[in-house]
Amino acid sequence: MQIKYFLYKNFVFGFSIFLFNAYTRFSGQSIYADWFLSLYNVVFTSAPVVVVAVMDQDLESKSRLQFPQLYKRGQLNSGNPMTHRIISWMLNGILQAAICYFCVIFGYGYGKIPDRSVGRMAGLFTIGTTMYTCVLFVVNFQIAILIQYWTWLHHFFIWGEIIVWFIFLLVFGAFPTKVSGELHRLFISITATSSSFYTVTLLSTVLALLPSFSVYCFLRVLYPSDSQIVQEREKLQGTEGFQIRSSAFPSRSELELASSHDGYPIVGSPMQGSLNTYDTFEAQARPLQNKDKQRSWHTDNNQESIGCNGIFEMTRSCSTQRRTSDMCYNDVK
Repeated sequence: MQIKYFLYKNFVFGFSIFLFNAYTRFSGQSIYADWFLSLYNVVFTSAPVVVVAVMDQDLESKSRLQFPQLYKRGQLNSGNPMTHRIISWMLNGILQAAICYFCVIFGYGYGKIPDRSVGRMAGLFTIGTTMYTCVLFVVNFQIAILIQYWTWLHHFFIWGEIIVWFIFLLVFGAFPTKVSGELHRLFISITATSSSFYTVTLLSTVLALLPSFSVYCFLRVLYPSDSQIVQEREKLQGTEGFQIRSSAFPSRSELELASSHDGYPIVGSPMQGSLNTYDTFEAQARPLQNKDKQRSWHTDNNQESIGCNGIFEMTRSCSTQRRTSDMCYNDVK
């Protein structure tokens, strides 16, 4: 996800510049100040994607050990091709950039709406600052939607990036005109005093995120992947592993250390398709014997012991019928 997100956030930023250049007949004038261009990837959008790459995970170690069939997708290289996923992220970035651009342009009435009661009109950098704020809000909220497990580091860097942006406007605008140029006291005296700034920022952020959020919810509810089904199980069950993630740096338990061992059935082997819990504490991983607990799933109308594929298929069917909450998990000796 990190590579696709990096391309996406640059598409949002770059395409908003392209739309303005097309509107000005490619005069060469940028809608953003030079400092905005330089600090976009270095300061204002760099930390969240790094934190997500390091800290985020789709499932807990306990679930990955319990359902080794989840690795089948990677072994078979199934799912949507990488090219299709990259294109979908790029199209999403172009759509969001267009929404931000037109919301800001129409919101300020092409610069005809006054910023203050004295009658001062919205200038180039007033509109550019507002559009830049919209872009930062959209790309940071977009990655927040996709995070599976939140820690204090996620909150610190995602919301911290937005706070740093406003601090930058205040501090840099206080510098002498020789340094700050057109941005001298721009935010505190003009942009922040305009109701259009807050209205346009809120409206464009909601409208830009609505399409991708709707598609994400639609696919997750009606066509969930195997890992998403297990995620629902974790949250409904309130597993111990799910609670551990409330800490940003959880201590590595024996179970987490064991998850790094190779103890999963190979695709095409006789054990393929069976649901086995593997004991990775042994020198060679082995399925737990019959004396150990076996697992079975049942709904309110059906109860049977089934393989891992069957779990996913039955759960996906229940999710399609909005009956995921009716699914139970029992221990059978």
